[in-house]
Amino acid sequence: MQRFFDPFFYPRMLFYPRRLSYPGRLLLATTIALAAGSAAMACTPTPCIEASPNPVILGNGQTEGPTNLDWNAGLVPGGVETTVEVDAMETTLSTMPVGQGPYTIEIGKQYLFRIRDSNKVQLASVAVSAERRPVAGRVPDHGFTRIPSEPGRFAAAVNPIEGLFSVHGTFFEFNVRVKEPRNITAFVTRNQPNGCNTDGLDIVTVGAQGTKNYQLQHSLKLYNLEPSTNYFWLIKMTNKAGESVCRDGSFRTKARLSTITVQSVHVFDDSDETSAGDLRFGFFVNPTFDSNQGDPVAFFPSTGETSINSGTGVDFEPDVKLVVPNLEDIDFNVTGSDDDEYVGLGLNTCGQLMIPRNSSASNDCGDYNGKTVPLHFGPEAPGQEEISRNFRVRVLRGALEFEVTCHLQVTYN
Repeated sequence: MQRFFDPFFYPRMLFYPRRLSYPGRLLLATTIALAAGSAAMACTPTPCIEASPNPVILGNGQTEGPTNLDWNAGLVPGGVETTVEVDAMETTLSTMPVGQGPYTIEIGKQYLFRIRDSNKVQLASVAVSAERRPVAGRVPDHGFTRIPSEPGRFAAAVNPIEGLFSVHGTFFEFNVRVKEPRNITAFVTRNQPNGCNTDGLDIVTVGAQGTKNYQLQHSLKLYNLEPSTNYFWLIKMTNKAGESVCRDGSFRTKARLSTITVQSVHVFDDSDETSAGDLRFGFFVNPTFDSNQGDPVAFFPSTGETSINSGTGVDFEPDVKLVVPNLEDIDFNVTGSDDDEYVGLGLNTCGQLMIPRNSSASNDCGDYNGKTVPLHFGPEAPGQEEISRNFRVRVLRGALEFEVTCHLQVTYN
């Protein structure tokens, strides 16, 4: 585990230096050197967390590389923590409100860095990944198995194939050229192929081309794959004599990253007849309806309340963002509250606890209204996996009525 400079963790690192990996030691040295001047160089406006470079670009043979993190929580009562989520595991990196330092990013994984307050509410986030730039030309030799059907006469057929293959989030693409006319069949499997024998293979999808007219050029796309998943591929090439040779290799599909940006809210009616509403809004992914929990969850404003008159709109500055890694379907809930508690003696007994709701409700603390909508992040059609569109959630039939405008962005890295 990599950890940023933390005053409670640092003494243990002095006593147990062998527990730190090389990236961890580099990180420690960098954050100690930057500790005195990090506040002056921290990102703005707060709260914020940034990573550079993003994505991390890797060269041939590289499997990991560093990105530099820069975070600034600003003034948040109760303390904060900076965390990283990788493969559905979230780990605390630092409890300092301001900091900088490098973090090692591995190819094929999606890293989600967050700043959370003491109630685990997300204040800011950034997603980071690593990628190799596609290079046209000869298919890489690694992962290939040379299996001639007939040594001697067939030897020329086992030379490298001209072309390339491309890995996506939900499909795998071949574009190859062979040296003599052949039929080609491509497989994606969950277990390691053994030459041209497909018996015992856990086949996910199959594509074929040239079954009637033997061809030199072949282009295939194999769909219905899961993001962030390890697979094997197998190409079987058969000539007119029925002789076959095969090539196989492995790959990992790209990670899906879905970002919901809450752009604005328009209030049709607040629950106060003679004054502006004292409003707060919550945004929950896969909400827990008996608590203020979601994964992730965000609020506007992050603390306190905002005053909005009926029939007016508010544009969030900055926009509220919820980053959802790798899920295909979620429930998205928006809930609004209008604080009606009278605090004549300066006492606040209700606090700011907000739970997601699916209908209008009222109590001594205020009026509430909310709605849950399903969102699908999977491909809209085979091969059309990236999504960029707006959607609205209109919450009506209650003392508090409003409409939230959001933008959905789905990418694969």
